[in-house]
Amino acid sequence: FFGGGFGQLGAQLMGVAVLLLVVFPLSLLMFKAIDKTMGLRVSARDELAGLDIPVHGASCYPEFTISSGFSVPTGGPLSRAVAACRNDAAAKEV
Repeated sequence: FFGGGFGQLGAQLMGVAVLLLVVFPLSLLMFKAIDKTMGLRVSARDELAGLDIPVHGASCYPEFTISSGFSVPTGGPLSRAVAACRNDAAAKEV
């Protein structure tokens, strides 16, 4: 191993293990705190509509829209978000 031998490899593996034992719990704690305070994810409705307008305030690709041919597996949160978006679009057309 380029002059270090198994002793050097063992020391490096020990360093990796110590870092994992310290960094992983701290990262997990930080992610949980962020998730509880302001959330890590956007709503399914915003995710389906695209994050351009909810996050950035502008539509970056206006030619990409949800059409009637868009299919989503039924029964999950994404299908409910698609239905809500379709209902909103139908209400705007009326």
